[in-house]
Amino acid sequence: MGPLELVGGRWSIGDATRPDTHWVEIHPDGLHQRGPDSEGRLVPWSRIMTGIRLTWGKHSWTTKSKGVYTFKGTVAGRDGGWLHMTLRHPYENHQLRFDQHTRP
Repeated sequence: MGPLELVGGRWSIGDATRPDTHWVEIHPDGLHQRGPDSEGRLVPWSRIMTGIRLTWGKHSWTTKSKGVYTFKGTVAGRDGGWLHMTLRHPYENHQLRFDQHTRP
C-alpha cells in the first residue's frame, strides 16, 4: 500500500523519509495525513466509515487506475496514490494522498 513501512516507530503508507513527499501515518487514534506543505490532518477512526479504497495516480479523481497486475502481484504507478473513504458527522468523501518510494 504505498508501500506500508515502519518508519521511526510508526507505520506509514508512502514515503515518509523524503522531505518533499506526502504520506499517511497510522496512529492509535486515526490516520494522520502528512506532507511538505502542512503539519498534517488527523482523521479519527470514529469518523471513518467502512470501505477504504485505494487508487493509484497523480490526482485523486484517477479512480480507474488500480495498478498493473503481474504474475508476482500488483505493481503501482510511480505517481503515488490515494486512500478514499467516507467520513461521518458530517458525511463527506475524503482522500488522503501518499507518494511512492523512489525504490521499486
